[in-house]
This record gives sequence, structure tokens and C-alpha cells, in this order.
Amino acid sequence: MSFERIQELRGQRDLSTEEEQELEQLVAERIWESVRKTVRPTCCEAAQKYPVITFDIDTGFLTNPKDYDSDKVDGDWRVHSSSELLKWFMDGTQRYYINRPPARFCPYCGEPLPKMVRKKEPPPPPVRRIIGDSGYCETCKERLQACICDPPEVAFEPLIEEPLKTIQTGRPPFEVPDEFTSQGS
Repeated sequence: MSFERIQELRGQRDLSTEEEQELEQLVAERIWESVRKTVRPTCCEAAQKYPVITFDIDTGFLTNPKDYDSDKVDGDWRVHSSSELLKWFMDGTQRYYINRPPARFCPYCGEPLPKMVRKKEPPPPPVRRIIGDSGYCETCKERLQACICDPPEVAFEPLIEEPLKTIQTGRPPFEVPDEFTSQGS
């Protein structure tokens, strides 16, 4: 609802003081709603509270909005400095840290970060669609620093893998076939 109302108010030429205040309030709420949808590790509370690591996709090579829903788009976990996070929240671009090595473990609890896969159902609109270096979101038609759409990473979720059954031998664990785990000791 707020997205549509924001678009409606942005489309008007002369806003009253009340409408300007409403627009400002709706935009602030929508920005924080979008920030809360940033894909973060779920292994511990600190990783949720302090988004030093987020899942990011590289959209710089895309030339068509439909490419976002294809298997061409992939992402990885990245570690960010506070200045990078501030820039990311301000203008929505992510290309400046693509060359950083991906993160593999949570810096707070040490758990391995999950492999991310595309959700079976596409995320509900509005989702940010950046095509090349245009500087505009194809969804809301706003410049990236004014875009209030959800990040494109909302289309991904952690892959839930079955834990390996292991035998404790003092050596590295190895997988145990099912036929051996159903028998008594």
C-alpha cells in the first residue's frame, strides 16, 4: 500500500504541506522496510542485528529486466565496512565491492554461511531492477538513490541441507549410508 501511495504522491506536481509530510513519512518507513529485507545470515542474533555480512548479487551485467528472474543471476555472501554499508543504504548500488572475496563463515559465531538458491516463487513487487549503468530502477523509474523498492536479493533463500550422519571416531567425520544407521549398536 505505501509503495503505491508514494508513487501517487511523487507523480503530483504541487503537494500540500500535509502531503509532503505524508510522503516524507511513507518514504522513511518504506526505506526501513526495504533495509529489513536485506538478506543476512540466520545463524545467530548478532548476524541479524549487525549486518556486516549480507547476501549480494551482481546486477552490473544485466541488460534486460527479465534477466533478474533467470538462472544468470547468482550471488555470494560479502563482508562490508561501515562506510560501504552507509553508501549501499544511500544509493542502492553494490558494484564497488564485487571484487572482494566472498565470506564463508559468520564472524560472530563461526558457523558456515548457507548456500543460497533462488526461491521457487518470485518475490512480490516492488523489487529493484537495475539495468546496466543507467542509474535508474526499472521498477519505480526513480534514480537509485531515491528507489524504495526491495533489494533484488529477496528472490533468494538459504538451501536447507540434511545434516550428514557421522560416526565419532576421533578422525574427520564421514558420511554413513542409511542402511547402517537403522541397525542397533
